[in-house]
Amino acid sequence: MTVAAEKTERGIAPRAFWRGKALAILLVAVGLATFAVANGHFLYVAIMSQPDCVPHSKVSRSAIPGGLYQAADPAC
Repeated sequence: MTVAAEKTERGIAPRAFWRGKALAILLVAVGLATFAVANGHFLYVAIMSQPDCVPHSKVSRSAIPGGLYQAADPAC
């Protein structure tokens, strides 16, 4: 008797059912691993890429002409 002839009541061969289930589990695991690695990379980049102190004008915010920016709260 072949695998195709061995049908369950729902009409799915047992091996085909388990192969499909294993494939689905594998795809979910790969998706979760990709998600975890991508978020880990974002976290790494966010922590390791802190910018150094850059020079900026030390004038009051009201004296800055439109279109120019300065640090909100300079750290240096």
